[in-house]
Amino acid sequence: MFDDLKSWTIEFVKHKDVFTKNLIDFNAKEDSVEFNFKDKKHTYITKEILDDSLKNRIKEGYFAVVCLNKKENLDFLIKNWDFFAKFQKVSILFVNLKTNERWIIYPSTHDSLTEREALKPGLNSLYQSITPVK
Repeated sequence: MFDDLKSWTIEFVKHKDVFTKNLIDFNAKEDSVEFNFKDKKHTYITKEILDDSLKNRIKEGYFAVVCLNKKENLDFLIKNWDFFAKFQKVSILFVNLKTNERWIIYPSTHDSLTEREALKPGLNSLYQSITPVK
């Protein structure tokens, strides 16, 4: 269906904006897309496989990470949960491009509502709710 995470991300955000019409424009870069809305700038970082380089790129503000729904990406999120949970406006989207399925997590919000021992089983359940990417 989609060739890459960047084109999927652009269509996803444009579709979300269909009713509010707050999107002014966007700027696609090598591995990210910056969306300018009437009230904010929101950066979507696209990475098929998550790695430690994200820790240098995410800061305060609106950030989303778009990755493939792969077990290794789920494991990376669990291992680095405390890093992601400290940012209130960060979300992570796990995507299967072939089936156009996704699930989204807001670590800061999720962390404040969930018992720590339920974290791994809960994230695993979300991961399995859509078709994993092999």
